[in-house]
Amino acid sequence: MRRGAFALACSMACGVACTPHLPLPPQGTHHGDTPAEVPFGPPTPRVQEIPDPPSEAAVWVDGHWSWDGSDYQWRPGHWVVPSPGSVYAPPTLVRRRDGSLVYYEGLWKRADATSSP
Repeated sequence: MRRGAFALACSMACGVACTPHLPLPPQGTHHGDTPAEVPFGPPTPRVQEIPDPPSEAAVWVDGHWSWDGSDYQWRPGHWVVPSPGSVYAPPTLVRRRDGSLVYYEGLWKRADATSSP
């Protein structure tokens, strides 16, 4: 029994260690951006098969629901080769103190733009 548990633990550790790394964009914030007021949050994100990257410089931007002014529309994930010095502020839903919801669309911006956590 102990040998089987050890073999299982070793195979799981190898599986985790051998999992390829998904390169993600450098993260930025939405400080200074204007959000859209929304009446409800987006649906659950869709599962998407990630294709091989087009180049070693490419980073993966997850698919997300985007607010179009009246409803959410699905935007599939995709590979991007970021411009030097740029960061990605991912889509963000925020509940304000008064209970209202606002949505910030995902966008690329310069890394040296004013930002705060």
